[in-house]
Amino acid sequence: MKKEVKKTEKVSIFSMVNGWTFFPPLIFTVILSAVVMTNPESFGNILETAFSYVTDSFAWMFSWYFIVLTIVVLVLAFGPLGNKRFGNEKPEYSTLSWLGMMFTGAAGLGVLTWTSVEWFYTYQTPMWGVETATPEAFQQAAMMPLFHWGPVFYMGYALIAVLFAYQFYCKKINDSLPSTACASLIGSKHAKGGFGKIIDIIFVVSMLSSVVTCVGVNIPTLVGIIANITGSEPPFIVSVVLILIWTLIMAVLLFAGLKKGLGLLSNIRVYMGFGILVFVLLFGPTFFMLNSFTDGLGMVMNNTLHLISNTDPYAKSLIPQGWTVFYFAWFITMSIQNGAFYGRISRGRTVRELILGLIGSTVIGTYMFFAVFQGFSIHTFINEGLDLSSILAAGGQGAAIAAIWKFLPLAAILMPVLFLFANICMQTLLNANAYSMAMATTKVLKVGQEPPIWIRIFWSICIGVISIALLMIGGIRPFQTITVICGLPALLIIGLMTVSFFQDIKKNGWQNSSDSTKEIEQDQIV
Repeated sequence: MKKEVKKTEKVSIFSMVNGWTFFPPLIFTVILSAVVMTNPESFGNILETAFSYVTDSFAWMFSWYFIVLTIVVLVLAFGPLGNKRFGNEKPEYSTLSWLGMMFTGAAGLGVLTWTSVEWFYTYQTPMWGVETATPEAFQQAAMMPLFHWGPVFYMGYALIAVLFAYQFYCKKINDSLPSTACASLIGSKHAKGGFGKIIDIIFVVSMLSSVVTCVGVNIPTLVGIIANITGSEPPFIVSVVLILIWTLIMAVLLFAGLKKGLGLLSNIRVYMGFGILVFVLLFGPTFFMLNSFTDGLGMVMNNTLHLISNTDPYAKSLIPQGWTVFYFAWFITMSIQNGAFYGRISRGRTVRELILGLIGSTVIGTYMFFAVFQGFSIHTFINEGLDLSSILAAGGQGAAIAAIWKFLPLAAILMPVLFLFANICMQTLLNANAYSMAMATTKVLKVGQEPPIWIRIFWSICIGVISIALLMIGGIRPFQTITVICGLPALLIIGLMTVSFFQDIKKNGWQNSSDSTKEIEQDQIV
């Protein structure tokens, strides 16, 4: 008998890649980075024009989207579907752990960045004909960030979480690409065909833009911390080196099989974030911070409907266009991947539990930071005579934050702590979002299997390259523009997903794991 010779087939590293979701964003990265790096000033002018056009022309569209979104989420939570459960299994996590996973997401560098400086943009150019440097301007300044980070915006996460939790645990479909969620509306053929591929490409590019924005708006904060420690403004190359170091550290940890190390960093981030929060609350202007937050929250509650629909077409303060529309678009581009995560951890929960738990925990976690750091920043501005307008104009947002943080209690000790915290935040941010990008661009995964390490590292590099390119233009406007442009098609995709969900419910009723005849396949597209 002849011995059978078993040939070892070489497997290409691209065998796991979903070409339709991998290469278009890659081409987008290469072209955008090349164009910006070739002529950052000219491209910056183009982005500025695009930002003004989109935010002014389509502000109404974003407003109506969030009005309808609010109604839909409230109907889901308190209507007939509110008691429906995602699967018949017991919840995977205890209620406390489940809420904690959403609550602790607020402990990041991004929320410290915006709590410290966002209020000042409204103070400079208040809405509705209010003059700057007045008590009314301060009231609007305390109100607007609380609105931008409040329940209305997190409702987008809640809606997507419901759609995916239903798909994962009721229909037993493990695919987290939006094209599959649209199948009931557009049909399986179109969902798997060209139309579905276009939907997924738009989703991945939108996700890439939201991640780049997260990195881009936080880098100046970290540079500001360095300036406070060293006493001098770091050169641009420091930002580049920091991004490269984060990517290198992530690569080393992943290739060394130290995924637990990344998980440990995430836990350290949470403890440090809330530790800093408590420290500043106890040793800062405690009562002013609490009073400022209470007054700002009351303003939000009193004006929510107007703020959602506010386009300020008469006074032309540009706050709705420059900030509210940006936040609308940013939360839209982040909602699909974040909503998928929240849906993934919500097996066994009811629709009402998921919506109220998600919105309640994320808003409470975020508002805790706004109560402390926004109040501290406003108090510092009033009592220390800081010329934040000049600082912003000369050194940008990072310099303004650094100027405020110089007055933190025991600043000399706290600054190195903030530097360490900022780096850990950026490391975990890059890892989490590179993982989401890898999941969306990997072709086939078995149940419990993770995307290849090289794809995660590849996307972290792409995120870094685009961030560096846009930082060359200067300021945060380029990052805002990319997000706003990508927010428009992402809005339409979410609309399709939502209509598809309700059509499926109307046609088939609420399917649950015991009702469904579909089996979980061992090989599933993710």
